[in-house]
Amino acid sequence: MFSVRIRLIILGVAVIFTIVFAQLLLGRKPSDTLKVSFLNIGQGDAIYIEAPNKRQVIVDGGPNDALSGELASVVPFGDTTIDMLIVTNPDTDHYHGFINTLDNYNIGAVIVPGTFSKTSTWKLFTDKIDAKNIPVYLAHAGQTIMLDPAHNVGIKILFPDRNVSSWTSNDGSIMSILTYGKSAVMLTGDATAYTESLILDRARVYAHDETILKAGHHGSRTSTSRAFVSALAPELAVVSAGDHNSYGHPHKETLDTFAYFHIPYFLTARDGRVTCSSKGFAFMCE
Repeated sequence: MFSVRIRLIILGVAVIFTIVFAQLLLGRKPSDTLKVSFLNIGQGDAIYIEAPNKRQVIVDGGPNDALSGELASVVPFGDTTIDMLIVTNPDTDHYHGFINTLDNYNIGAVIVPGTFSKTSTWKLFTDKIDAKNIPVYLAHAGQTIMLDPAHNVGIKILFPDRNVSSWTSNDGSIMSILTYGKSAVMLTGDATAYTESLILDRARVYAHDETILKAGHHGSRTSTSRAFVSALAPELAVVSAGDHNSYGHPHKETLDTFAYFHIPYFLTARDGRVTCSSKGFAFMCE
């Protein structure tokens, strides 16, 4: 899996990713708006990010090919390039949709968390990445993926901050924060309350005036702890979960946490795709 091409990049990662992105930017017209779409892909996660300069990142690919239909609605017509895919953990509901994405788009790079899966589906995914010779990078705290240097839009990796190869997929999830001016989006994957506890100080540092929290693990009671929410102090939350899913997501305990802190939330099972836009100040979501 990934043969020998997986690289642990700690220093200089922003420069490396900027170079990768720069090769793929031709023909895209810049603006001053950051767009983040929490896609309606059922019981899973898939988040499409488009920076002001039109660089595109997808965080997680969902549990099936619903991602293809959603991308057709958010990716500009005729654009066959996605600059980066981020897989927050190797559970099927976070990457399965990427298998077809690899066939339908030119992918600049893939970021993985350092936890792995022994399933045939994961092998199919990683073999396809290898066959297409797509660079693969191992996420590590301290990295910054600089999407738009002119607007200072970037994704800061907060976790993993250690070797998580023996950890469960949820505990080892990538946690990161997308920032643009006073606006930010906390991206949590399936991170558990334990993992959240490991980055509380970092969450406080990177908390912004207008922060959106993507609720961990589809609103499970095992994530989105009150300590974490208190540290981050988000203005809004988004829960990505499927309609009438067998897990009962989002759990009442998570919704009670939102109510306790007076945090409004979107739920993709109820509201469909949620798209938030920012010019560096408050997000406008619909």
